[in-house]
Amino acid sequence: MRALAWDSYLMVAVCSLFLCGCSESVPASNSKPAMPIIFQGPSDVLIPGQYHADIMVLGGTPRYVELATRMKEAIKNDPTLIAMVALKAKSGEPLPYDSRLGLTKTEYEEFLATKLTMIQTEEFLLNITQSEENVFRLEGENLPKDLLEIEIDLNKDQVRTPFGILGSRSPIHADSSTAIGEWDGVQWKSDGFSLSGLSMATVKFCVGVRKNSRQCVVYYDVKSMGLGVKTRFSHTLYYDLPETP
Repeated sequence: MRALAWDSYLMVAVCSLFLCGCSESVPASNSKPAMPIIFQGPSDVLIPGQYHADIMVLGGTPRYVELATRMKEAIKNDPTLIAMVALKAKSGEPLPYDSRLGLTKTEYEEFLATKLTMIQTEEFLLNITQSEENVFRLEGENLPKDLLEIEIDLNKDQVRTPFGILGSRSPIHADSSTAIGEWDGVQWKSDGFSLSGLSMATVKFCVGVRKNSRQCVVYYDVKSMGLGVKTRFSHTLYYDLPETP
């Protein structure tokens, strides 16, 4: 498990509201637009094969980076600060303003109002494999190792992870305000103790497709605490499904 630094905790707490977007690619004028995928279920995007994929991360403007850097420095100089501010936070909302965060109230509001987007950091070949009918795994040389450890079982309608089995499924109909933009999909989620019984984890795994496209989305998010160790990571992948000849 990776320990969660306090500065990372701040970025996660503030930015998680924006997750789940990047600019659309524009086809050449003489190219025929690909037929978009109308998402009806995970089997629409979990198709065994090899695909060109992108690893995406949340990104902001230079001004956003400047403000975030100043907050990180403030937290670095006062390691207990973020815990004290977090105690005043309401569920599902960003951390409340505190002058000790190193920004003025206006600057903090500017920071929160910044529209984050998804930025490509790496390209790789993604393999979607099927160990048995309707049971899928993700593979690839540069695939984040956390994604190598999951198994999507559509027969049982669950996702198996090192942090437990995700069996609570719900639809996703995200609008353009999210960082990924408009997209439809499904989410499996688990809240509770991990398989080890020694940690509390909130885990989400989502698959879907961006609106009016053939660009598929995989999103895996983990928040875990146990035995003095905090773990927090998110991975977002995009890959394009070719049209069937």
